[in-house]
Amino acid sequence: MRFTVRTLADAQALSRVLEHFALRTLMPDHVEAQRDGDMLEISLEVQGLDEAVAQLIIEKIRACVLVLEAALCQQPAQHLDGVGS
Repeated sequence: MRFTVRTLADAQALSRVLEHFALRTLMPDHVEAQRDGDMLEISLEVQGLDEAVAQLIIEKIRACVLVLEAALCQQPAQHLDGVGS
């Protein structure tokens, strides 16, 4: 599962998103974050994650104050090196 999140560029934004995985003792396989002015784009991948659990996590992320958008995709992203997970 791939999670994409757009937040305000705040020092707490990345840790608040990652906290939802840590609370479920889940370790993302890939995490990428890039700041663009006052926005932060976060991409996370967790292989083998149950869809129901993924839906629960994305809803919790969407409820965060700093989050502007959050989406869930079943296909892994194509990384900058051209190799998908």
